[in-house]
Amino acid sequence: MTAMALLCAPLAWGQSLGQVVALGGHSSDVVLDELRGVVYVANFTANRVDVVGAEAGDVQGSINVPSQPSSIAMSPDSRYLAIAHFGNFAAPGTPRNALTVIDLNSRERHTYALANPPLGIAFGIDGYALVVTSTQFLRFDPLLGTTQVISTLQDVTANTLPQPPAKPPAEIVAASVQSSADGLTIYGLTDSMMFVYDVAARRVSYSYYVAEPPLGPRAISVAKDGAYYLAGWALFDRVGMVAQFPNPKGDLGVGSHAIDSDRGIIYAQVPEQVVTTTTDSTQSGGTTSQPGTTQANTPNPDAQPPFLMVLDADNLTVRERFKLAENLSGKSVLSRDGRMMYAISASGLTIIRVGELNRVPRVVSSTPDVVFRSGFCNRGVM
Repeated sequence: MTAMALLCAPLAWGQSLGQVVALGGHSSDVVLDELRGVVYVANFTANRVDVVGAEAGDVQGSINVPSQPSSIAMSPDSRYLAIAHFGNFAAPGTPRNALTVIDLNSRERHTYALANPPLGIAFGIDGYALVVTSTQFLRFDPLLGTTQVISTLQDVTANTLPQPPAKPPAEIVAASVQSSADGLTIYGLTDSMMFVYDVAARRVSYSYYVAEPPLGPRAISVAKDGAYYLAGWALFDRVGMVAQFPNPKGDLGVGSHAIDSDRGIIYAQVPEQVVTTTTDSTQSGGTTSQPGTTQANTPNPDAQPPFLMVLDADNLTVRERFKLAENLSGKSVLSRDGRMMYAISASGLTIIRVGELNRVPRVVSSTPDVVFRSGFCNRGVM
């Protein structure tokens, strides 16, 4: 028996897009502080919050915090930085789940213990933070350090520490929380649950789901007015799912996306499964029987480099693709003017000047053609 693989011609890619800021450790969340011109990056394994210049991408310093900072959020008035610590250690270890609040004006800080592991945190327009734990939705006051239970949860299981060293935070915490730009709606995604929080009504609605492949990347992006959002590889509005990326790989720790509502576009890296086509020929007595063709969805990370897609926000139609310097790995945020994109990535943080993509040199086809080629081996309908 002999086997022959049918391989596609390799794609030609140019220079990589984006500025990679190497931070060391594993980055888990990102917040843009446009008032101070910096980006805060939660460093899960280094137990600190790195401070990066928003324009130049220079590392300006770091803020040491308690262990495992997994999620961060900034209050609407840019005064408070709230940090959730995922310290869900398995017995005989001692859990160290907590919240840290830093007053960015005075640099005072306070840490508050949590009874259960936090999955994510985000601020609403009212100045209070929504803290999602494995058992409760909490409304947190950063000034007083008090919490109020909004609702309880069931059947949400949090991972325990320690985890394998190479495992990214997106796979460990397995949750993402993001508020709309107007601060009126907060959406969230876990391994088994999706929820929406109405800030004005102080009401949370959630439902459990099953997805195949997993709903990766583990990131959520929300339109400015909260009318629609991306969760993993699927696009939703307030009614339900409206579109999805084709053939998603479902990797929780690879990829990211951000919605530019003003321009009606989405920037995303959502890895696809690679389809490998193989033709088998069986020889017997000097004659060859009719060959058969089999297809298998085999993930092949070396088949193509990571790339950023620019898509239509209403139906995920791909407009363009740009090669990335490295894989993105979690949440992304856009500047208010839509000019800059800041994304968690494999080395720490990737800064992409998405507002200047029209000036990036590239080669495009002048006339699109669709060519069907057939042969003796392919007798099916095309």
